[in-house]
Amino acid sequence: RTNKVKIVKRSLNPYYFDKGLGEAAVEFFPRFLRLVEAEWAGKPFHLAEWQARDVRQIFGWRQRKNGRRRYRFVRLWMPRKNGKTELAAGLAHLLAIGDGEPGAQVYSHALDGKQSAIMYDKAARMVALSGPLSKIYGTVTKTGMLAEGPMAIIRPLSGEAFGKHGLNPHANIGDEVHGWPNGNLHTFLIQGMGARRQPLDITISTAGEIKTYGHELYLSSKAIFENPDLDQQTYVSVYEADYED
Repeated sequence: RTNKVKIVKRSLNPYYFDKGLGEAAVEFFPRFLRLVEAEWAGKPFHLAEWQARDVRQIFGWRQRKNGRRRYRFVRLWMPRKNGKTELAAGLAHLLAIGDGEPGAQVYSHALDGKQSAIMYDKAARMVALSGPLSKIYGTVTKTGMLAEGPMAIIRPLSGEAFGKHGLNPHANIGDEVHGWPNGNLHTFLIQGMGARRQPLDITISTAGEIKTYGHELYLSSKAIFENPDLDQQTYVSVYEADYED
């Protein structure tokens, strides 16, 4: 009698791409969100293809061991006037009510409270212009909005770390990184994400001055962009002219 040995082949890649989840994230934008400015105000937020590509990658890649999101950090760099603040506002809604996280806390932060309020104000105007969103968010004020069903909040923060104890972010969205004098608040918010199942820290910015926190973040982003194996939990997308140009 011959003993048969069953060989089980296991993938060495700890991650896999779920096309359905990636597309669901992209479809969330026109389904729930409306643009808020100029002649596009009130129209469905259809992502440009380059935006959709990033959103698919961020939300489609999963950990093989538990199905949770692969990426914990997202670094998006792009030139001015490419709708980064509107994209950030849309991501805030997606992470608050479309990510399956009970009691999600989503925070916008920037150089100071005035700057972080710009992204938050766009997110608030999206609620006013969207029938589906207005039914989900019961309370919208200048200091925060609450989705009563999932008990999720979106809030803008001032630029300093002082007074932020007790926050339990599911997602942090940092705008205009190039203007930050330091990374104190950013580091503080990242440290607060430890209790979440699949937290996400996002920064969206244009280029800025050298020898700043933003420049350090840009350099580390470029290193990961050129060699993703340096940090497989950070997604980097850089839109810029070639150095020779």
